Amino acid sequence: KQWYQRRVANTAGNDVLLPVCPDFSRLGSEHCGFETVVIPQGWWMVADIDSTTDEMEVRKAYKEKLYTHYRSPNKMRFVYPVILKWNLDAAGNRVKGEIAMPLPEEHQSNPPPSKSDKVRIEEWKETKVYLRPYGGHRGDEEFKRQFENVRTAVSKAGLSYKENEEWEAGYTYLRYGRQRVEAMVVDNGSRI
Repeated sequence: KQWYQRRVANTAGNDVLLPVCPDFSRLGSEHCGFETVVIPQGWWMVADIDSTTDEMEVRKAYKEKLYTHYRSPNKMRFVYPVILKWNLDAAGNRVKGEIAMPLPEEHQSNPPPSKSDKVRIEEWKETKVYLRPYGGHRGDEEFKRQFENVRTAVSKAGLSYKENEEWEAGYTYLRYGRQRVEAMVVDNGSRI
């Protein structure tokens, strides 16, 4: 832990800028098999990633795009979760990806502009997602099954979701053991 705090102090220049989580409203669910979460409106740093991106490529994309070209130059603290947004074709294959992270609260009212064509700043509207948490790695076959499980549970509950999108949320520092990841589908009424 001391190493991590020292590293944060060195990259951010201020010991109080430790990682934070934004206020996502976890509504639970009156139905079995998924949670309902509302992601508040806010500013996000976003970069494109390849649809075949594996775990190591996600780490590389984060470091080379979000960290190097936006977080570090603007001395921003880390905010969990990192979201991977995937657009799906009609057969359910991932065809386009994005990696995104919310800006820290102190930058929400006046986000610094991106000076790189690799990172864009987007304002996301309030978004409702349905999810299943998983304690493992993104590449695990069991995690991949969570997307089908959440779709089935949401459909059984009589709710609808965007069939051409799936999201992943990661809450654990990328290089540390087992991860807390979430398989998400976006409520059909939500707009980004």
